[in-house]
Amino acid sequence: MKPVYFPFTLIEESTALAIKKNFGSACLIYQASETHVPKSLKKVEENGLIEICTPESADDQRLDAVLREYRQIADLHGIGGLSFLKTRKDEIPFFNDSSKSQIRANILRKSSAGNSEDEQHRPSQQKTDPLFAARIFLLMAQEFDIEQQDTESRLNDFADMEKDLMKNLTGGDEPESGFIVAGKNEMRQDDTAAYMTAERISAWTRLLCLCPPPPEDKSFYITDSRVIVDYVLDRCEDAFMAATIKIDNSADSDADQVENRAEMISGYINALADDAKAEIPEALADETGGSGPFEPVFFSVHVIPERQPESVFSDITDLDFKMDQGKKSKIFLKNTVIVLAEN
Repeated sequence: MKPVYFPFTLIEESTALAIKKNFGSACLIYQASETHVPKSLKKVEENGLIEICTPESADDQRLDAVLREYRQIADLHGIGGLSFLKTRKDEIPFFNDSSKSQIRANILRKSSAGNSEDEQHRPSQQKTDPLFAARIFLLMAQEFDIEQQDTESRLNDFADMEKDLMKNLTGGDEPESGFIVAGKNEMRQDDTAAYMTAERISAWTRLLCLCPPPPEDKSFYITDSRVIVDYVLDRCEDAFMAATIKIDNSADSDADQVENRAEMISGYINALADDAKAEIPEALADETGGSGPFEPVFFSVHVIPERQPESVFSDITDLDFKMDQGKKSKIFLKNTVIVLAEN
């Protein structure tokens, strides 16, 4: 089974590692542009933890020109990135081609000269399409997520300094009561999906339909955002939680045990894709955690029965998405499986 990470274009290395170790396969992550893949993500790819999928496109220069001008507009309003999108959402026609907002006019305008390189690559209204708009949105969302990730990293560094200081002052191994130190293996500490959740999913789904998972693989969808899972499940009345798998990190020192566990988990997910009533292996149901150096990892497994992913994402976004038939998997998935990773 191929894990497909959604709906973000940025993933923490610790999250990618947890997915690879516990499902036995690098997860697929989508990017809006080949020329805008973050360095941190390229490093994770080089380590074999993810596979990057980017839609074929020849308009990256046009994308750069629009992004530059859009950032200028956001800066003029004193609000950066996704925060600007959220406050002025009704004026941004990413998912409403009939909108005639001032923002659109600013982005798409052409100067009377029209001779500069930027002007040559600025799109006209006739050339604007939903996929291009979705790519702009995803890139802006990615910048926002990187900023949040950097902030969390600095806070974690400060927490480590605080912990070391307390150890030096008290001579103990642990901080005094009242000091909370974030674990280095924590996944999504601040759920950025709370910002423009519906728009994130809609934009990401456009990439999914243009560039589906490999046709030779069965796939399931995984995220570390409870906001996203709640959003999807609230719109699928027949969805249910099949199991919660609790992973003990202390067992990770035994490579054979980790590999066997990954095979069991992958096999269980594979079974659920065909039979929504498939039972979880006893060894997984009895898994306990908490004795390792970090908190245990939990995988909440949800099933949307009798629905293929194309149907699920099309319905929850209220858009008529159709996967590229030439790239669509020939493997029939009876059920859609969605996994929430938390710790």
